Amino acid sequence: MIFIQSDGYFPETSYVKPGDRARFVNSSDQSHEVVSVDDSWGTGPIAVGSEVILVIEDNMNMGFHNKADAEETGQITFEDPPLD
Repeated sequence: MIFIQSDGYFPETSYVKPGDRARFVNSSDQSHEVVSVDDSWGTGPIAVGSEVILVIEDNMNMGFHNKADAEETGQITFEDPPLD
């Protein structure tokens, strides 16, 4: 689960495997749209309190940002999560 907040994403990095489903939940106070850094995928607008599920594919671009503010970034990775 990736929470969309008014100032970014939590967590900023999500650890997944191909075929997993990333759930973007809008917990901010306004509509939000998530897009990949290369614009190859996007969620479309997500209303406050709503969510969108994205199926993770092995060839997709893993970096993403707020369409309205490219400085609010996050990433999805196939790496193993840290153990600490």
